[in-house]
Amino acid sequence: MLAASGVVAALLVLGVSVGNRAGGQEQKLSARTLTTATVREGRFDETLSVRGTLGSRMTIYLDTIAGGFVEEKFVQPGVFVEKGQPLVRLANTNLQLDVISREAQIAEQINFQRNNQLLAENSRLQLRTDILDNENRAAHIRDKIARLKPLVEQALVASREMTELEEDLRYYTERNRIARERQRQEEAIRARQEVQMRDSIAVLEKNLAESRRVLDQLTVKAPEAGFLSQFDVELGESKTPGTRLGQIDVPGSYRVVAALDEYYLNRVSIGLPAILTINGKRVEASVSKIDGRVEAGKFQVDVDLPEEFGSDGEIKVGQGIDIDFVLGAGSDKALMIPRGAFLTDTGGNWIFVLDKDGDGAERRSIKLGERNKDDVQVVSGLEAGEVVIVSSYSAFDKADNLILN
Repeated sequence: MLAASGVVAALLVLGVSVGNRAGGQEQKLSARTLTTATVREGRFDETLSVRGTLGSRMTIYLDTIAGGFVEEKFVQPGVFVEKGQPLVRLANTNLQLDVISREAQIAEQINFQRNNQLLAENSRLQLRTDILDNENRAAHIRDKIARLKPLVEQALVASREMTELEEDLRYYTERNRIARERQRQEEAIRARQEVQMRDSIAVLEKNLAESRRVLDQLTVKAPEAGFLSQFDVELGESKTPGTRLGQIDVPGSYRVVAALDEYYLNRVSIGLPAILTINGKRVEASVSKIDGRVEAGKFQVDVDLPEEFGSDGEIKVGQGIDIDFVLGAGSDKALMIPRGAFLTDTGGNWIFVLDKDGDGAERRSIKLGERNKDDVQVVSGLEAGEVVIVSSYSAFDKADNLILN
């Protein structure tokens, strides 16, 4: 009895009383604790309201080409950088040694080619000297033969001397032929060696140029002018090749990125109208990109801002933006009521409707339709002009009728 008396006393303090009648459970409470709204008729647009994040439509990511240790950091994240401006310098001893080694290989190959050219030139000169000597000796022998031939015919000179001269002539003629053949062969070999050597040096120089290019890229520079929105670099830190260092947001074109519940995946399409509220201004835009991958029950959409918007610097990357996606345009004569806490308590399946005098309310089954950020569409169960309770029902959710005072 004491416990029951305590409960009744508590209810009386709250201004609430409970009773049973033939019509069902009845509960009394103060009207001042309730929030009511009138069922109205008008235009209902189904919208989805979310919070998005402003980003640059053009983002350039900064990745390392060659790894190394952070030797010097020139800028801090959040600043505006110019195209070509140094951002950070890495140190890579192995790469520097590789460049030195390649330079030494090229120098060695060039010296080797020069030595070969010098040897080939000496050989060429020697062969020319041999050929000239052979031709000169052969010419002298021909002259002797020409002078001795009449004397041999007149038996004034022994024929054996003529035979020796003819043998010498054949010797120097053959020797000259061999020297010229050797000259042609060496010229051909020398030409092939020069081509091979040039190709070898060209490959080494190409590799050296690539190594120098990578060495130059140890100093990471801004590829375009923009805001350095992210820059994850600390002095002494080790960075492997391909590590993401940060990103540059190019100003002048913006987008808003929002995560939507997967329930709306088949209701959102490219070109879907969206209303953005930015610094109190309403900006009309549309969905420009949909990433259909669902993660943690969400998928991502992009909404591009008009090109002329944001040129005066009144918005910043990372700023939160309210977005209303217009999922569908309803009827101009739709019934609707404001969204309220009652939706959580009733699931939208029933509601308390006030009587004409406003001193009582009855529980009534209803059917609700689409929702937007402000209202919910009424499909059946209510009429325009009726007054309903839209605040929380947690204190009287078991009642069928309410007596208001």
